[in-house]
Amino acid sequence: LKVLKDAYLKDSEVVERFRREVFAVASISSPHVVGMHDFGISGIYDHGIYIDNSDGADVHDNYIYDNAGGYGIQLWTHSMNGHIYRNTIDGNGAGSIIVAGQQNTIGGPSSNNEIDHNTFRDKDTEGQMLFVQGPGTTMCKRNWIHHNYFLDFRRSGKNNASGLHVGSSHRSMDSGFTVVEYN
Repeated sequence: LKVLKDAYLKDSEVVERFRREVFAVASISSPHVVGMHDFGISGIYDHGIYIDNSDGADVHDNYIYDNAGGYGIQLWTHSMNGHIYRNTIDGNGAGSIIVAGQQNTIGGPSSNNEIDHNTFRDKDTEGQMLFVQGPGTTMCKRNWIHHNYFLDFRRSGKNNASGLHVGSSHRSMDSGFTVVEYN
């Protein structure tokens, strides 16, 4: 994850060089490289790290601050066998990590992922720090969530706020087999 400091956002040369770099990285297509799908500026950006159609992505040692309405890390369509670890997610977006997905021609929802030793902190808005769901009435399968640290989650005064959220009532008839322990 590469982030420009606010001071550099006023320098059009730096921003243009960053934009070119983003498109150069996005053009790489390899089973060994996580695809890049989006980029943006704090305040309008939806997702810090967006992973799609991936097998075995490692996302680690990132600091994501104030993801402004979206998720800090999103495992979306058919992101399988990933390992999300040692990240610090600090801020007030809708959520910090979402494991979700949708059915597509490659396969089903994001499954078989491990999420561990992350720090989730300083949230006082609606949404979840860590949210595991799936498409429609289906759950993501066999995810392992362990040894994460949740702190400074302040009351927002609104409903729909949780540190860790697995499933939803309309997915209650599908087994996700997600293991949550030692958080």
